[in-house]
Formats: sequence, structure tokens, C-alpha cells
Amino acid sequence: MTDGAPKEGHPSRTEAAVGLLAFGAGAMDALSFVALGQVFTSAMTGNAVLLGVAIGQGRIAAAARSLAALLGFVAGVAIACRPLLRVPRGTWSRGTITGFAIEAGLLALFALLLIVAGRTGYGLPFVLILLAAAGMGAQSVLARHFNLPGIITTVFTGTLVDIVSTLAGLDSRPGERQLMPYRTGREIAAFVLYTTGAAAGGGLTLLGAWVAALVPLVAVLGALAIRSASQEAVRG
Repeated sequence: MTDGAPKEGHPSRTEAAVGLLAFGAGAMDALSFVALGQVFTSAMTGNAVLLGVAIGQGRIAAAARSLAALLGFVAGVAIACRPLLRVPRGTWSRGTITGFAIEAGLLALFALLLIVAGRTGYGLPFVLILLAAAGMGAQSVLARHFNLPGIITTVFTGTLVDIVSTLAGLDSRPGERQLMPYRTGREIAAFVLYTTGAAAGGGLTLLGAWVAALVPLVAVLGALAIRSASQEAVRG
């Protein structure tokens, strides 16, 4: 069961959980760009551009990092899809919890490697990129499963188009003045949280990459706790 639509304009617990995931994704993109060789492990549109630029300029190492992020993201999506194959969107089940466990496990291993070994050692940066991107790929599946139209916590280009087109009146009738719909406010909040997460992640890298790596992990665990509490409230 879901926790239903928000009442009186207040965000639902599902929306709060998705907001946390967006915050964590922003932190991870900032961390990966700053500490893992200017690569995105969440925003695959930007990562695809970085891959193309690196190939065009003949920078093999940079291209390999972007390719590792792309492959890790695809793998994370594929892995997280398995437990959710027979789970209707928006519902809570063991499959959903398994999806969260997959992402949390990947991000925990990512943070642990940063804490124990830093970025030294042959091939370790590529392992870190693969783990981070796989975690973000898994998160994309979870965010999609929450069934909030216009919001996938790792992709915001389409969300930004939705926001601007709605505010510009594209979806309203000619001559009709329409208040900003709740969905648009929700999309704006998710976009702001992603950007705020990026600021937090970028700032925390000044203290150490491993410190910033804790942000996405804590965000995922927080989202799991919020959504689990929502389900318990429904049962009660």
C-alpha cells in the first residue's frame, strides 16, 4: 500500500524520502566530479557528454572513467530491477526493501573503500566509480518505483522542462490564469534539494572524500526509515 496523497499541501512521507534521495544524488555527483577525476556517477546525460569530449580529445584515461560510470550505472539499474519486477509501482514490499538494501550496500562499500584506502592503489578509482554509479543506478529504479511523475532523483533535465513549461502556461488554457500545481512545486523542491546536495557534497570534500561519501549513504538510509515508518503508519 502507499501512504496516499499529501493532505492540505503538506508533503507525504514518500515525497520526503524522494527528496532525501535527490539530496544524496547531488552530493554523489559533486563528490565524483571533484574526487574521482571529473566524472558524474549519477547524471548520465552529463557523463555521456564528458565521455564524448574525452574521446574526441583523445584523453583515454578520462574516457575510461566516464565509461566505467556508464557501465556501473547500467549494472545498478539492472540489479535493482530484479526484486521489483513483480511489485506494482508505488507499493511497499520485500522487493522494495531489497532494492534499498542493494543501493545501501553499494554505497557503504564505496564509502568504506574511501575510508580504508583513499584513492591510492592501481585501479581503485575505477572500482570506486563503478560502485558509486551502480548505487545511483539502483536509486534511479527506486525513485521511479515511488511513482512521483516528473521526478527521477538522478535525472533533472526533463524535470526542469516540466517546471518551466508549466510556469510558462503551456499546460493551461488560453486566457486562463492557473495557480502553480502541487506537482510543479514538488519538482522544484526535488531540483533544489539535488542542487543543495551537490553544494554539501562539494563542500565536504574539503574535509575529505570519505566524509562526503557518507552523505549519499545516510540519505538512502534516511529515505528507507521514512518510507518504512510510512508503511507502519498505514498498517496501524
